[in-house]
Amino acid sequence: LMAFLLLAHTHAQLGKRTDLLVDLVKQSDQALFASFAKTIPLGDSIQITTDHERSLDYTVKREKWGLYEKRTVRGKARKLRHVKTALVGDHAPKGLPTLYLKDRNRPLILAGKALVTGTAHLPKMGVKMGNIQGNSYTGGRLIHGPQRTSQSQLPSLDPETVAELERLRNGAINGRNLPFDPTQKEVRNSFHDPPLVLRDTHLRLADIQLAGNITILCDQKIVVESTAVLQDVILVAPEIIIKDWVRGQFQAFATKHIRVGKKCELLYPSALVLNQKNLADAAKTSDSGIYVDSYSFVGGTLMQLGTGKKKQLRPGITLEEHTKVLGVLYCEKDLELKGRVNGAVYTSGFLALENGNSYQNHLYNGQINAENLPYAYAGLIPDGNPMDKKTMQWLY
Repeated sequence: LMAFLLLAHTHAQLGKRTDLLVDLVKQSDQALFASFAKTIPLGDSIQITTDHERSLDYTVKREKWGLYEKRTVRGKARKLRHVKTALVGDHAPKGLPTLYLKDRNRPLILAGKALVTGTAHLPKMGVKMGNIQGNSYTGGRLIHGPQRTSQSQLPSLDPETVAELERLRNGAINGRNLPFDPTQKEVRNSFHDPPLVLRDTHLRLADIQLAGNITILCDQKIVVESTAVLQDVILVAPEIIIKDWVRGQFQAFATKHIRVGKKCELLYPSALVLNQKNLADAAKTSDSGIYVDSYSFVGGTLMQLGTGKKKQLRPGITLEEHTKVLGVLYCEKDLELKGRVNGAVYTSGFLALENGNSYQNHLYNGQINAENLPYAYAGLIPDGNPMDKKTMQWLY
């Protein structure tokens, strides 16, 4: 009889413990969503008590992970503990503008198969039809959507993002620093563990799997081969070369140039960021800018910062034919767009380089359509838009 009573009591206690654990896990999502309405300084935490039959206490910490936010929710109930981490981005509930073109006292010229669909912020001189190498504009209407007037400056980035980009440019990365071991075939580090920073002068990533809370920092160059599998990691180097057929999900930060080969697939939420602000050596290389070759896909953010003191007829970002971007493209120099952007484009101007000729503020064959961006998209959105916070991805 005593054994039966003890067994019944144990089952009852296990049932209560299981119910408590289930509530602890479920309400962690509620605590994260509640934190979106709170002001949390970067690097700090706040306490949140959930509104539920069984109210539970959580701590939510806000940090940066590359271009995006990382929020860690820690809950406890009696002796139970639960930790959940999410990548968080900006979300525009009313949608993004298709195009924001800086006003430099010249109109936008459309030529060939160029197509702009959605709300377009254009210079006061508006938009006109053009002709390049005998290819006139074929799109019928010039802008397939409402038109607004742009300003002489692009919408700014928030100060926290600017500070984070500067920190990455300077290599001031906190974490457990280790030299990169080329003999390792797999390195994984949970986002619940301290950050891992792998350092070297020059790296060629091949036949290796890297996943999680890892930053690869090089003094000169990082080359990513198609045999490398990168998941959620950050790459930091002056030059980053992504070879043909690379498939992964990562963020890359460079100061000289970024080159993406043919038929690559960088899945959402990836990021390619070229920070050339106040950097003299960026102007010395003939290969400066972000270059994405044909038939490649980038989901997330492409960003080029810095205009340089000398005016150069060289694009800050080049998207070749049959490339596709799903997300936001932000370019402080001119943009050469031959592919398609399903999302928003913020640029100082367009540039078409054809047969040795330069056509300024010409969009030639490129297509932009924010209406094709899924409503659930979240990422980095420049100021000036009504934004919410939204979970981009659950981390591990």
